Amino acid sequence: RDPRNGGVALGSLRSPPPVAPEERQKAAAAAAAAATEAAITELRQVADELVEALRHQGYGSNPELVGIAGGSPSLGWVTTLMRGAYVRMPHLIGGRPSYQKVRRKPGSGRNASIGEVIFSQVYISWCPRSARWRIADRPKESNLRCYACSPLDYRRPHLPDIQGNWFVRENQSSDWVEDPMLSVVSLAGKGQAPNDP
Repeated sequence: RDPRNGGVALGSLRSPPPVAPEERQKAAAAAAAAATEAAITELRQVADELVEALRHQGYGSNPELVGIAGGSPSLGWVTTLMRGAYVRMPHLIGGRPSYQKVRRKPGSGRNASIGEVIFSQVYISWCPRSARWRIADRPKESNLRCYACSPLDYRRPHLPDIQGNWFVRENQSSDWVEDPMLSVVSLAGKGQAPNDP
């Protein structure tokens, strides 16, 4: 016994067994999946308030919303930028719907309970040239900064039906990184764009 250890035998003070790298990876993937599911649940709760605010601002009776959740923490600011809710825009690009990132700002006065919709300069749109969905700072081709693109999946015209991992890059000079944690999900609406009957 060692008096410096409160009388505990030195042989009984063993360090925990090392965790295999595969086990660490599995645990990290499980934690990331749980965090993504929690983020999707939160987005779905926020969607109800956004739909009400969008209706109030003339976006039809049932505006379509999609959401981006998850994303690899190693990709830093770009996944934070992309995460959130997106509303379907009134025009098609490449024959498919396009979406713009939105958030709800609490209102004041008579509109306190409805709030105001703030539009961000982040878009999801179809690129006919590459036959992929992309997330970028502009909805159309000219001089855009592309943050992510979908797997090649031209047969599925509806964005949340895309299967496979998205590819993300932090800046225009970096390589594309496959991100299995990025999820695009349907939040609300039935494909109705603003000004649709």
